[in-house]
Amino acid sequence: MSGPLMLSPLFKENILEPYSDACVKKRTNLWPNGKLPYEFDNNVSSKLELIVLYAMKMISDVSSVKFVKRTDQSDYVRIVNKGGYWSFVGRQGKDQELSVTEDLQNYPHPEGNIVHELMHALGFYHEHCRPDRDNYLTVIAKENDRDFGKVCEMDVVCFGPYDPESIMHYPLGCYSEGRRIQAKPGTKRTNAMGQRLKLSAYDINALNALYPSSSYLSTLRRSSKMKEDLEKEELEGGIGERE
Repeated sequence: MSGPLMLSPLFKENILEPYSDACVKKRTNLWPNGKLPYEFDNNVSSKLELIVLYAMKMISDVSSVKFVKRTDQSDYVRIVNKGGYWSFVGRQGKDQELSVTEDLQNYPHPEGNIVHELMHALGFYHEHCRPDRDNYLTVIAKENDRDFGKVCEMDVVCFGPYDPESIMHYPLGCYSEGRRIQAKPGTKRTNAMGQRLKLSAYDINALNALYPSSSYLSTLRRSSKMKEDLEKEELEGGIGERE
C-alpha cells in the first residue's frame, strides 16, 4: 500500500477464516460513561442472543464498560443477523447496526467473533491496521480496503505496543482478491495470532485506558510511562474519569 487510508467507519468482516490497540481519537465517537445501549433485531434467535450476552460479559468482566438494554436512548447499537460479522467503529449517532451470525461452519468461535465486533463498536480498529503496522507486517491489499487499510495516525490513538495476540488482529496468510498479511523478519509470531478465544492483556489495558474507571485511572497515573502517554494523547478533550 502506498500510504494511510482514511477508513470508512463501517467494517465488513468478510474474511471467512477461523480465527494494544488502535482506537478512535474523537471523544464524540466514545460511548458516554462507558455505557453502550443495545437492542436485538427480531431476526436474532434466542440462542444467538445468549451468545451475544456472553460476549458482552467477556468485555464487562475485565473493564468498566457496561452494555445496557436500550430503553429510550437515541444512540444505540441494533444487533442483527445478516449472515456475517461486521460493525461500525465507535459511536456513530442514532441507531447503528452490528451484524452477527449462526454460521458456525464459516465462522467458528462465535463468542470471540462477537467480542471482536463489540470492540469495533466501542471504538477499536483492527490491530493489523494501526499506523505503525509496517514495522511488523507486510500487508498486501487494495488501497481502499476497509479490512486491511492502514489508519491515519492523526485519527487514532494507540495504547501500548503492536500486539500480535490481539483479538482485533487477523491471522497471517492469504485472503480473497490477492490480499495477504505476512510477518516481517524479527516480528514475534505466535499460534495466537488471529485468535478469537479471548481478549489479550494489551486488549484489556487499551479497553480500560479508553473507558477508565476512577480506580483504574489512578493506577495508570502511578505509572510514569502511561502518564506520559495520557498527557500526549489526550483524545481531543482528554480521557475523563468517571465513577
